[in-house]
Amino acid sequence: MNTRLLLCLCFILSSFLAHAATTLWIEGEDATTHSEDISIQHPFVSRHPALSGGVSLGGHGKVGETFVEFQTDIPREGTYKLYVRKFWHHGPFRWRFGDDAWRELDRPALMDSVGLDRIHMVINWVFAGEVELPAGSTTLRFEQTRDAPFVIDCLVITDGEFFPRGNLKPGERSGKNEEGFFAWEPPPDPLDGESLLDLRHLNEPTAGGHGHVRREGDRFMLGDGTPVRFWMVQADLRDMNNAQIDRWARRLAKYGVNLVRMNFSNFFNQRVRRDDAAFARELERLHYVVAALKREGIYSYFGHLYWHTHHQINDNVHPGFKNENALALLIFSERFQQWYLQYVRALMEPVNPYTGISLAKDPSVAFVEIWNESNLLFWTFNPARMNAADVEIMEKSFAEWLIKTHGSIKQAMASWGRDRSPNVRTPDRPSDNRMGLYAIGHLTGADWAQNQRVDARAADQLRWMVESTRTFYNAMVESFRNDIGIKSLIAGSNWKTADARILAGLDRWTYTATDVVLRNAYFSPAFAKDGNPRFYEVDVGDTFKDASSLKAPATPGPLLAPHIAGYPFMVTENNWTRPSQYRAEWPFLVATYASMMGVDGWNFFALDTAEWQHRMAVWDLNNPTVLGQFPATALMFRRGDVATPDIPAVHEHVSLPDAYRMRGTALFCGGGRDVLWVDRIGDQEGAPASGSTQVDPRAFFVGPVQQTFADGPGRVETVALQKYIDNEAQVVRSLTDELRWDFTRGVVTVNTPRAQGATGFLRDVGLVELRDITLESQNEYGSLLVVSLDGEPLRNSRDILVQAATRDHPYGFATETVEDGFQRITRLGSYPLNVENIHMQITLKTAGARTVTVLDENGYPTDRIAETDKDHEGRLRIRLPQDSLYIVIR
Repeated sequence: MNTRLLLCLCFILSSFLAHAATTLWIEGEDATTHSEDISIQHPFVSRHPALSGGVSLGGHGKVGETFVEFQTDIPREGTYKLYVRKFWHHGPFRWRFGDDAWRELDRPALMDSVGLDRIHMVINWVFAGEVELPAGSTTLRFEQTRDAPFVIDCLVITDGEFFPRGNLKPGERSGKNEEGFFAWEPPPDPLDGESLLDLRHLNEPTAGGHGHVRREGDRFMLGDGTPVRFWMVQADLRDMNNAQIDRWARRLAKYGVNLVRMNFSNFFNQRVRRDDAAFARELERLHYVVAALKREGIYSYFGHLYWHTHHQINDNVHPGFKNENALALLIFSERFQQWYLQYVRALMEPVNPYTGISLAKDPSVAFVEIWNESNLLFWTFNPARMNAADVEIMEKSFAEWLIKTHGSIKQAMASWGRDRSPNVRTPDRPSDNRMGLYAIGHLTGADWAQNQRVDARAADQLRWMVESTRTFYNAMVESFRNDIGIKSLIAGSNWKTADARILAGLDRWTYTATDVVLRNAYFSPAFAKDGNPRFYEVDVGDTFKDASSLKAPATPGPLLAPHIAGYPFMVTENNWTRPSQYRAEWPFLVATYASMMGVDGWNFFALDTAEWQHRMAVWDLNNPTVLGQFPATALMFRRGDVATPDIPAVHEHVSLPDAYRMRGTALFCGGGRDVLWVDRIGDQEGAPASGSTQVDPRAFFVGPVQQTFADGPGRVETVALQKYIDNEAQVVRSLTDELRWDFTRGVVTVNTPRAQGATGFLRDVGLVELRDITLESQNEYGSLLVVSLDGEPLRNSRDILVQAATRDHPYGFATETVEDGFQRITRLGSYPLNVENIHMQITLKTAGARTVTVLDENGYPTDRIAETDKDHEGRLRIRLPQDSLYIVIR
């Protein structure tokens, strides 16, 4: 070999070796020394296959006593990152190498979570920080900073990248799969733009590059006038470092996300505590998050600025409160409103150092939400259980309204007739200008409520509540716009009511004082009584009954919401919650029916990490059944593949006077049980609305359902619904004939020029004939979508994505059947997620030469070729690989 060439090759090899990443993996039980209060025999850390090496080091740590030391051998000088696999957020500690300055770690972002089959037993990877280290032996010391459980399973010290995956070392795969399932173990996604699933091109180069998002009628427009729909996620990663936030933002863009809703609860609580330093630190992190999203063409939605049933206030904020909820104060107290506006000003006015403009003026901030899940019409409105200061200010407001409306309190009482109600919290005190109030239950359509209330009085109270809320929204919008200078669109709230038939329409009508009508809604499995003690976790012992929203008697309630004519509509929180196994239908339904109904944005709740998750979490998205379905579904929704009909299926003209008299609406929001609120109020949450609909509720799946509220007489206009709802066949068709729901067998099909497929219990229906494909499934349940990647009709498309979904759960997850069809969780399982093998095939009806490439989990081409043959008509038939969600036909 040429000497010069040999020298060049040697130089290249030596350079590569010199720059290859160094990664040290250290087991917790290999500590050089540690305090006596922790060990590998402690009950917290008993042997478990999910732990690295099967054991960990830990115990119940104490400040000033608990410590651990490791001896490390650093091969070369450089900048290193420290990752720790530890016990949830518990066990805050400080750490340092040698005599360096201490670094604190309190509640870091959780990068990877695995349950250990016991309540409160979750092990997580966290990023501790970066440090400059010399070559040679160095001592790494941890010291406990708060009395709490303290567990260290293992550590990683690296000068390269590290993407945690359970107890696996870099480059390893477990290969663990149950019979009939395959292991979901994607390699780290390089996010280099080469994935065939990358949807970054759908976003603008920079969010807000052409100006603010604006509203035109019932649609949103980008600054350049382009119509836009928002495929949203809920996410809060302000505790991550900049590199992690950048990666998270890039990954969201890849999966079609163009709006992120964030929770601002910390800001409110810090403001109440007057913790200015914490507020400033969190605001700096928010500034970076907004800037990172903006660079990826993703808009920001500021939510949970205030949540009246969760955020507590004290007498620093308003007299009469001592760390209590103020359920009505923001609507009625000028003092609290001024405090709140100063808080919003402190958020929105400072200049973002990463963008050079304030959040108030930043066009990438698309929405600011006044308050979350808050109104006067939910079950929490019960004066007998509310703060006395809250009640006093309401009773005075009601009295003032009665005087203004009737001329005097005496005339108001005379108009009501005899007061038969024993349920007013306090005696009426006209001389003090205070009038008592019914609890919200008395304003519902329940028989007991109608028997106990005085109807005229109840109607006055309801009208006062609704008018006060609209007045409040008008004032807040004015203050946000003119006093603080917020250029974003402004949202009101997004909540439900105590009776959807009587109250929900009025509540949504109050939102028309803002820019958008919103709704939060969930679809959850039913839990046995006391079968879900920790609603926010999936635990061993949880006892539940699973159900798909597609098969009667269940229905996809989150989709059932009348829109207010002339206003955009968004769902700002939604999940098909775990431990349900029927989740593949969820992104499919949003991409199809939500699109057909004219929904302008849908928020998938919640995505809190940049990497795939392997633990079964209640609101998890980061798995192949949900996030793994975003490539096709986000593309369909944002591109408008499913058309919205030109006319509504139902348009109800609601008489406001009749609504105040509690006569209800012809159609109303469908139910949906939120496990958080089941925990708080029990069976009242998700209870059926009083009475029945005047129009077949399946009309929602025929076309848009709209309502207009006015002072005139009420009436209902519908298309000929009987042409689209076949009661004999138990099938509903959309006005456009692009969607079809068989609600007996539980199958929905989509059949448009650019997107075709089906979801639900596919095996039961056999061959599914669509315009350009046929599909068959041996899987009992799942989803299959075929979409054009190049925007052409499938018949002419040169790049077609075939995307499949079945069911997933952690390896080893197990349940046992108990009484009444309920299941009890016996094992949570651990890494990796297992996905049910795919047994599906499609046949292309169009001719032409095709190559079929199998993609990996991240959407990159592999050298695998899908199995194909020809059917009896000579058409190309493709059998999907059992262990891949994606193939591309070119």
